[in-house]
Amino acid sequence: MFLKGLAILYLTAQVDNKVFCLMLGKSPSEEAAMAILDVDHVNVTTSDLERMRRFYTEVLGLTEGVRPPFSRPGAWMYLGERAVVHISTGRAPVGQSSDAFDHIAFKANDLETTRARLQRHGVAFTEFGVPDRQLHQLFLRDPEGMQIELVFSGEDARLARNEGAAVDVTQRDGLAKSL
Repeated sequence: MFLKGLAILYLTAQVDNKVFCLMLGKSPSEEAAMAILDVDHVNVTTSDLERMRRFYTEVLGLTEGVRPPFSRPGAWMYLGERAVVHISTGRAPVGQSSDAFDHIAFKANDLETTRARLQRHGVAFTEFGVPDRQLHQLFLRDPEGMQIELVFSGEDARLARNEGAAVDVTQRDGLAKSL
């Protein structure tokens, strides 16, 4: 058991020629948490900046906005007042890269219009419902291959279920129920 607010305190005792030491301090759970407040943005790299600009503005409906004058070309795509997607060209990764990143997800609405817009732009997508939730997911890829998830809720999710949308295709395909 740890006492809140106590710095480290060492107590030693000798009993029958054996030394016992007791250390009191803050438990790891009582340490200050990192100050992560929100997701700020995702950065994607490309060799074709114009193609990525068109995709994020024309297909996903983000707005290109102000970007600091970095030495390499790029673009910042805004959702309202927030630059949520940064597009970079020719940037070398810092340290090691990871193939573990799977996708980025955006909350979305108007499922029917979104489907039509993606079809009009020739963007392939898959979709399914989330088990035990009133959520419907639509997955697609940007021109560089990064997977994007659009998450629909409320009336859009009900509409998809009423249309007979599959729920959790990972179960249907024999993959693990929990990813």
